Amino acid sequence: AASVPGVVRGGSVRRNFCAKQAEPSSNSANATGGVWPYLLGLGGLIPFVCLTPPVASVVSDSLPPELMGLPGVGCTLRRAAEMQKNYAATIVSFLGAVHWGTALSGGGRSTALRFTWGVLPSLMAWGSLGLPSHEASLAGLSGSLVSCYVVDSAFFRQGLLPRWYMGLRLPLTVVACGSLSLSLYTSWSEREAAKAKPVETSS
Repeated sequence: AASVPGVVRGGSVRRNFCAKQAEPSSNSANATGGVWPYLLGLGGLIPFVCLTPPVASVVSDSLPPELMGLPGVGCTLRRAAEMQKNYAATIVSFLGAVHWGTALSGGGRSTALRFTWGVLPSLMAWGSLGLPSHEASLAGLSGSLVSCYVVDSAFFRQGLLPRWYMGLRLPLTVVACGSLSLSLYTSWSEREAAKAKPVETSS
């Protein structure tokens, strides 16, 4: 009977040793995130950039008729402003869902706060789409993306998000907001040009 605790302690020691041996590879993966998040993140910028109206116009003029005639290509580029706005709302919602995923998989601290924040970006995106003008919607979506980055930075400082994720988030947020800002400026300048255009009167 005296030997049983020793066996248990020995088994516990062996289990702890195996767990410690597995930790470096896990930490290494968390430190880099691998190549896929970076490739997918870069791919996710394509709709932001290519659906910016000036870029969409260049792409439309550059594509051969065979490609423009493919299902979804021509109509997407012709509706670039609307499609970019809808895509931005989808991405804002996705950024909130990240926190549901981390809370579900890890538990730990601030779980209720992460679940609560996880649903707010989708409401922010939905509200932005409902604003009374196209420019206001673009501004609201840009602000939502910046807000998501600020909140992610706060969670990162609490140790709830990995460093590689924040390193990826910053350039993606900058490019996405830059694309939306260019679309906003394009829409505003076109509207102002239309106002300044003299109205033709019939004699």
